[in-house]
Amino acid sequence: MTLHDIIMPWLDFISKRFAKKTNRYYRFLLNKHFKQFFDLKIGKISPKLIFDIALKIESKKEAKQTLTLLSNVFDYAMAMGLAMSNPAARLRKFIAPHIEINHPHLKTETELSELLRCIDLYSKDRTTSNALLAIIYTAQRRAEIIGAKWEEINFEKRIWTIPAHRMKMKVEQEIPITDSVYSILKAQKGLNDTFVFPSKYRNAPIYYEAPLVLLHELGYKRRQTLHGFRHIFSTATHENKFAYDIIEKQLAHKIQGVRGIYNKADYFDERVKMMMWYDDYITSLRDTTK
Repeated sequence: MTLHDIIMPWLDFISKRFAKKTNRYYRFLLNKHFKQFFDLKIGKISPKLIFDIALKIESKKEAKQTLTLLSNVFDYAMAMGLAMSNPAARLRKFIAPHIEINHPHLKTETELSELLRCIDLYSKDRTTSNALLAIIYTAQRRAEIIGAKWEEINFEKRIWTIPAHRMKMKVEQEIPITDSVYSILKAQKGLNDTFVFPSKYRNAPIYYEAPLVLLHELGYKRRQTLHGFRHIFSTATHENKFAYDIIEKQLAHKIQGVRGIYNKADYFDERVKMMMWYDDYITSLRDTTK
């Protein structure tokens, strides 16, 4: 039984539990750092061998992630009767701590207002700028917005339903369609029968990096990231006393601890009110007459 022989069934096992992008990343990490040992018998794979590889990984965060993945592989193999022990167990605690760097984001309303006006003035590719505005107004992740399909949009009920298979947490997400989001979606109608934010060159959504490239083109590289807009949303809504669970649900975060186990509420009506407030807030910063 080789390392490859136990990695493949584990990858197959998790494929239904995580988003495709996450699964690709896990496969990438294992291939990147342990492919040279795929043909090695698992009985010859020692904690020392694994730890020596992990120490060579420049990113401490990536090293910890890779060790966690390999430990999960061996745990699964043990459960399936394919391995007798887990040589990767508990190794990650010996890797130096990863210092988390917050996603860069603008700190003042003046700066955010300037960016929003730059986006409005950008005329080279309205589909990409509209996708970027949708990311800002909805506080959703990039992949969940740019991959949108018309079948997910209900203009009459003003609900955008992102199916579970497109969500990072694999749970369906209903987004309130506020006035500005409604206008963005209506502006995209007629461009493609399937995709809300279609590519000009193929029957598919715009390039994954397109909204970020637009931010860089506007001069915001290292000043504002796409994920940073979620931070801006979280800060603004918390400062304006919206409930924690409502904010977390809009961000499609998993609520941690005992509260998360018992709280399965969707808070859709409350989120409608919150997102209407946030729509007004962002739109006020876009107002070029101020």
